[in-house]
Amino acid sequence: MASEEQFAQMLSSNEEHGDKNKAAYYTRLYTQHRVWMLRHVMKFGVSEADAEEVVQEAFVRLLKLDEPNTHSYLRSYLQRIASNIAIDRFRRKQRSPEVESTEIESDSFAYGATPSPEQTESGRQILKLLNNILQELPPKCRIAFYMHKVQGHSYPEVAEHLGISESMVRKYVLRALRYSYSELKDLL
Repeated sequence: MASEEQFAQMLSSNEEHGDKNKAAYYTRLYTQHRVWMLRHVMKFGVSEADAEEVVQEAFVRLLKLDEPNTHSYLRSYLQRIASNIAIDRFRRKQRSPEVESTEIESDSFAYGATPSPEQTESGRQILKLLNNILQELPPKCRIAFYMHKVQGHSYPEVAEHLGISESMVRKYVLRALRYSYSELKDLL
């Protein structure tokens, strides 16, 4: 079985069958790297379906890249691309205004009273501020906090998703809580 470098050389040296070789090469790369990439992406707390999309998007970006030297560090390149895409998706999901308004509405029903427009706006501002504060945290810290406090996952579940120890998850959640409190204490 040929190595990735040999396939890359074959691609660049054989212009006559270039498209055919490229298709075979990228198909082989996809089947060879797909499984570990899915596992890697799912560490960011992404569902399996979303992880599949992230992996496919990473390969699409690889296809668009026209640098022959990329193949010498392909695994790390794919890992970085997939990580960036997963983090971007997580951030987009965090900023979703639909989530914020749903949380506010569900909280108001929990207390048995409908909030006034001022209370609703105040709640939205606090959520927006908290979201901005959490965006300042490192990605794993932010993801651990979100998965545990917002999604309700246990510490062992979060640890498994992120590929870190349970005690590290606890430290990340505590760090996020302390940082959020220190930033919000003067405002509340």
